[in-house]
Amino acid sequence: KMLNTPNFLDILIDFKDKIDDVEENTIKKLGDFMNENKEPLKPDNVKNSSTACFSLIKWVNGVYKFYFVNKDVRPLKISLNKAETEVAKLNQALAIKQKELKTVVDKVDALTAELNEAERNKARLEAEYQDVSTKLERAKMLIESLGGEKGRWHDLGISLADVYTNLTGDVLVSSGIIAYLGAFTAAFRNQITEEWTQKTRNRNIPSSD
Repeated sequence: KMLNTPNFLDILIDFKDKIDDVEENTIKKLGDFMNENKEPLKPDNVKNSSTACFSLIKWVNGVYKFYFVNKDVRPLKISLNKAETEVAKLNQALAIKQKELKTVVDKVDALTAELNEAERNKARLEAEYQDVSTKLERAKMLIESLGGEKGRWHDLGISLADVYTNLTGDVLVSSGIIAYLGAFTAAFRNQITEEWTQKTRNRNIPSSD
């Protein structure tokens, strides 16, 4: 009847996943039964009677032994599951911290970039300041030198004003000397020049001494 159960082989294969549900009392009864019928239930003896039963008795022996092995392993598996759960939680917390750390590192990188840019701007401004300071110093020196030139040009302007004022009389006297006194001696030319100069002054025509 059992062998005719639909999917009987699948039930046997999947039973290992349900071994934890088997009560210890059931296993004890199974052990007592197997001990009481040890000789008839030996696999070799069963094999002589039925090949199918031979496979079943091996399966029963395997389940019986697996129960006790699993009994020792099960607490370890539970501890392992707890440890894996704890590790998963720690990994989750670590992932959060790593994300927070990345955010901080990104901010530090951004601030470092801003600092580098500020330092470059500072260096550029310092260079510009030095350049402007040099130009201002040169301009100051130029202005100071032009200040001395201003006095010289002022004196020259006054001198040229006098020359311009006396220009009419000087041209008149010079024209007479060129036109009439070329053939005379130097002493006579000087005498005549002084007389002509005096006459221009008498007539209010400015001239040089």
